[in-house]
Amino acid sequence: MGHIKPLIGQMYWKSMQP
Repeated sequence: MGHIKPLIGQMYWKSMQP
């Protein structure tokens, strides 16, 4: 589950970005 955490974080961060 260590590879899913950064993956979700990256997607979430990109979603927050304008």
